[in-house]
Amino acid sequence: MNSGRNRAHNKNKGHYHHNWERTDDSTMERMEDSTWTKTISLLPGAYQYKFVLDDVWIEDQNNTNKIDNPFGGRNSIIELQ
Repeated sequence: MNSGRNRAHNKNKGHYHHNWERTDDSTMERMEDSTWTKTISLLPGAYQYKFVLDDVWIEDQNNTNKIDNPFGGRNSIIELQ
């Protein structure tokens, strides 16, 4: 996963959320080009996710596949086969 967003200032504030809980292993790594990245293993299926950068929940700007969430916003979704 790559958030593609370079505006976050604190390298410890980049997280991905596919289970809606922030854990130590959800921390993303800031790359030299100022993007954020994290590699995770997932079983086949559909996964809704968002990123949290500087405590702001954001959609994956590089993924056009979205789904409405119950809070009036949208989640990014990825389907793995």
